[in-house]
Amino acid sequence: MPEKMFCPRCGKAFDEGTSFCRTCGLELSGVTTLVTGDEANAPEFITRPNGKLMRAGIAVFIFGTALALVTAAVKDLGLFPESLGKMVFLFVVSIGMLLIGSGFVFPSKVYKKRRRVENQDPAPSMKNLETAPLANSLEPGDPSASVIDFPADNREKAFAEPGSVTERTTRNLEQN
Repeated sequence: MPEKMFCPRCGKAFDEGTSFCRTCGLELSGVTTLVTGDEANAPEFITRPNGKLMRAGIAVFIFGTALALVTAAVKDLGLFPESLGKMVFLFVVSIGMLLIGSGFVFPSKVYKKRRRVENQDPAPSMKNLETAPLANSLEPGDPSASVIDFPADNREKAFAEPGSVTERTTRNLEQN
């Protein structure tokens, strides 16, 4: 086990028992298990489709569709040849489709924290440990002590009528 470990985000040194980096707040339990070599609790890699590429592809595809609608609307004005509008539309839409497909071809890696694998059955020597050394010297509890009788409340109950909404304003006007 190395003497000092460092946060992978900010580089601040931390001790083995530290859960979060005190500088940047990164959870350090996964870093500790990687450094110590605890393979059962180490995080695993999951690959997912690259969301950034897919979002960019969808945006370009929508842009190409909007461009086709605009060129169809202005084709009668004769500003540019109809074949040029079709070529631009097909080019932009194909770029969008390529970006969406590349999201699947070039996936992104995600770290998934595994659930802690701990020994469910404690060691046999741990089962019979005396956890309370004073347990034998204490008297057994009285089961009737769970019901507590509180003394009666002999104080006078004060009752105040609820004030009106304008009462405070009226008092201020009377004082002036």
